[in-house]
Amino acid sequence: NLPVWMERHTSVEDVLQESFARAIARFDQFTDQGDGSFWRWLSTLSRNYLLSLIDFHLAAKRGRVAVIRALLAAPSAARAG
Repeated sequence: NLPVWMERHTSVEDVLQESFARAIARFDQFTDQGDGSFWRWLSTLSRNYLLSLIDFHLAAKRGRVAVIRALLAAPSAARAG
């Protein structure tokens, strides 16, 4: 479920679509660990994406959008280092 205030920014369908796109892009990272492991992996990926989206919008409310956008635009190697 989306928090009510998030419904102004996105929809459940958008979150699901992005989650599936991310799952397809990262499918090589999935490790089958028996019954239900795919759904647990997909659920975790979806939950983490939604939490990131919420964090982004909360930061935007605090005026930190420029910093977040710069981090998102940076190559992943630069963020990891």
